[in-house]
Amino acid sequence: MIDLSSFELLKNDVFYRSYPILEYLRRPNLDDLDYQAIMATIMDALVSKKLIDPQTQFLDMKNLCITNVKDDATYSYQKTPFVMGIPLWIKEESRKYCPAITGFTPISFFISKTPSIVHFCVYDVNTALSIVFDEFTFLLCDYDSPTRIGQRAKDRPFLEAKIEGVPYLFDLLTKRGI
Repeated sequence: MIDLSSFELLKNDVFYRSYPILEYLRRPNLDDLDYQAIMATIMDALVSKKLIDPQTQFLDMKNLCITNVKDDATYSYQKTPFVMGIPLWIKEESRKYCPAITGFTPISFFISKTPSIVHFCVYDVNTALSIVFDEFTFLLCDYDSPTRIGQRAKDRPFLEAKIEGVPYLFDLLTKRGI
């Protein structure tokens, strides 16, 4: 078993020195969608940087480690998961661009801000993130909110882009791609 905290990539690049996410994962109140997104994000980063073998190593969220034992409690790498956080390659690309819409700061810094810290317009972050894609679409969606149970989000702006031919909707308020 390899403890997740031993991967500098997770601590410094994937979660980018923000809240100690590995400790946060020990909280029992995360919903299933959050866990799915976090597991897919962790595995995507570790596999893309060739730090683990996706055929023989799996994520054990209960023990926050990588294991060689595949069972019902472990998560296997998925090339195109249903939901994930912002993939590492997009984070790396977003550090290269500093457009006017972000105040000439890197896009990665701009999208890491939360609405509770600063006044935040999701249209601006979607526009900024669109720079890393050759082709994209802006969409307005109505859907049942995954973060506010029982409420319907109306006319919520999303950025749609394809990753390896699979369309993803980027929700930059919750920092997830679905």
